[in-house]
Amino acid sequence: MRVRIQHELHYVYSREVFCEPVMIRLRPREDAAQRIRSWKCSIAPEPEGISEFRDLDGNIVLKAWFEGLTSSLRIMTDAEVETLQSDPYRFLLNPEAAVLPARLDPIDQSLAAHYAKPGTLSPRMVAMAEELERQAGRQTIRFLMALTSHLNESCQVIIRPTGEAWPAEKTLSERAGSCRDLAVLFCEVCRSAGLPARFVSGYSVDPDLDGLHHLHAWGEVYLAGAGWRGFDPTAGLAVGDRHIAVAAARLPPSASPTSGAFRGTGVSSQLEANVRVVPLEADAPRNGAAQPSQPAVLPRSPG
Repeated sequence: MRVRIQHELHYVYSREVFCEPVMIRLRPREDAAQRIRSWKCSIAPEPEGISEFRDLDGNIVLKAWFEGLTSSLRIMTDAEVETLQSDPYRFLLNPEAAVLPARLDPIDQSLAAHYAKPGTLSPRMVAMAEELERQAGRQTIRFLMALTSHLNESCQVIIRPTGEAWPAEKTLSERAGSCRDLAVLFCEVCRSAGLPARFVSGYSVDPDLDGLHHLHAWGEVYLAGAGWRGFDPTAGLAVGDRHIAVAAARLPPSASPTSGAFRGTGVSSQLEANVRVVPLEADAPRNGAAQPSQPAVLPRSPG
């Protein structure tokens, strides 16, 4: 399906400030699940210079720097994206990934270690992972489906337009959190089960919202033979063509829409954010509306 996304961030300062270089992570990524048809970004005041690069996590980052003072900073993006992954379970797992603990070959293991290391050695996180593994019969996909459903059913979803993502322990204790809080908790439980996981920032498509949305977040898990696969505990679904990924990283700050600083004495700031996500194909199927196929597993070689 094709989707148009308009995202505006407006930072207003109580007096004129000097803006340090700003890192902007709002360009949707391009991979097998989605394709950019068009994308543009406008910034006011006009930057002195702009550069674009790919960071260590593979995200496209726009870096803008400025001269002079300003009382506001406005960043506006307009994108048209085509999503391609109608069935989130259309992949072929390697045998070593089908059962927990999932295994990777030595080279992949070294590359994935950064994403597999738990951020906290929480007994509660380990206990949740072990119980869900038991319920899933150690089957990796069943575990991920069970974890996604469990967090969706046991945690109340709240809206927090601003602020850092909560630590996983806080979300678990509160049994509530925003999409980014649940995404962090999802990743930590996956890591407790030995699965590489990362935080994803992006958008979800919901025609019932009449185009008005918030930035969304979910988790991705690396599976041998299938690559990075998304699961959204806020919606209780595997990620398909109703999700549009922008940036992914082990920690939420590295996938945030913007990062930067300003110089000024006794200055306060306020952020106004507006997001519109509009499907351009009214008859596109809803993600998760139909039961997707189960992933296949490659047969083990003889001996």
